Amino acid sequence: MDKFFSTEGKFFRGLEKIVNVVYLNILWIIFSLPIITIGASTTALFSVMMKLARDREGYIFQGFWKAFKENFKQSTLIWLIDMAIATFLVADMYFFFNVEWSSGRYIGMIFIGVTVIFILGLLYMFPLQAQFENKVKQTIRNAFFLASKHFSYSVLLLFILLLTIFLMYLFWYIAGWCIIGIGAFVSAHIYNRIFKKYIPEELRDEY
Repeated sequence: MDKFFSTEGKFFRGLEKIVNVVYLNILWIIFSLPIITIGASTTALFSVMMKLARDREGYIFQGFWKAFKENFKQSTLIWLIDMAIATFLVADMYFFFNVEWSSGRYIGMIFIGVTVIFILGLLYMFPLQAQFENKVKQTIRNAFFLASKHFSYSVLLLFILLLTIFLMYLFWYIAGWCIIGIGAFVSAHIYNRIFKKYIPEELRDEY
């Protein structure tokens, strides 16, 4: 019992994780406020969150800030590309579902399918940017590859995202404190499990 409540015990270690998840949640919101920085902020969030899930987090703010700075350029470019694609897809769906053509709704349904595929790929882009060094084009390609290769995990990640958004809607007054962070922390365990398969075997013990 004494060991359980010691500073190295499970109780305090769990409490520390909760505090760190809340802290990362708040950092993500603050660094995302300019909107254009959401990509870099999300990359930094998952960079630290995946380490937290592996008990290798270190200093939270220093880790977040370091990942934010190092990935700012590429993450921002990915974010801008994603926003351009999302705008195009939403505009097309709105158009085809509101035209009077008999085939309009069918085309709209096709765009819904394309949007789902896009979202599944999007789920991997910033965690990949956080974990691996690649050019933007390769990171985007790898994201869609992993989304299809690990489809069951992709569906689970999508469910976690939708559940997080739903809980934010229901409990908006605490969303800024922990809901986003909890969703990211749960997702981080899945990303770790997937990414470990693509890390050279001699480096996996350090992962």
